[in-house]
Amino acid sequence: MNLALISFNYGFEVKNISDEGRRLLLIGSVAHRILAGDLVFGVGTKGIPIPGPSEAPCRIVGTRGPITTESFSRAGHDLSELEFEFDPGLLIAKLLGKPEVVTANRVIFIPHYRDRAIRASRRKSLQVVDVDSDPVNLARQIGQSELVYTSSLHGLIFAHALGRPAVLVRPSTDEPLIKYQDYFASIGEPWRAPFDLSGALRKRAPESPVTLPESVSSLRMPTVLELQSAGVV
Repeated sequence: MNLALISFNYGFEVKNISDEGRRLLLIGSVAHRILAGDLVFGVGTKGIPIPGPSEAPCRIVGTRGPITTESFSRAGHDLSELEFEFDPGLLIAKLLGKPEVVTANRVIFIPHYRDRAIRASRRKSLQVVDVDSDPVNLARQIGQSELVYTSSLHGLIFAHALGRPAVLVRPSTDEPLIKYQDYFASIGEPWRAPFDLSGALRKRAPESPVTLPESVSSLRMPTVLELQSAGVV
């Protein structure tokens, strides 16, 4: 999703850099991996301590949610430029363009990437969709569905952004729930511990999508000038 957003907004050739700073950090639970000079525009915490400003001074314009913001604050970072607390994955509708036509009775399950070995169930009506497919293709799959079950955070975020009813499924691995809680807090939705897939399927499914707060309009990508000023490009 990071590469897709950057290519869509700027048309830049993108390099994925892990060992030096002055990077644009958009999506992912990688706040603990910040380096000096990074430009933070939406990444989140997964509960691992964040380096302080003496070790990794960076400009923070957006975080995934209030739990991440508090983590940066505890680490001593300057948050005076913070503009939003939303995941940039909520911008997926801009990449998709024309909304998809919903297929009647189409229900999908999007497993977290660490849940790949798990197959949804023997129900033929439940189609498994790979979260690591092209983001636009994933968005199309979601947009065509009446209902989405997902243990992938970005499966959930895409569904909310595209106005599809969605149910969070508890990951089968030890995936930290704090990142899901962070996102729910960002959109003002109460946190309820998710069920595993079997349990989720037994519960009454939602008939309407989540209503995102108006403040989601504050979510933005950096300007080219901001990228240049930070030495990202």
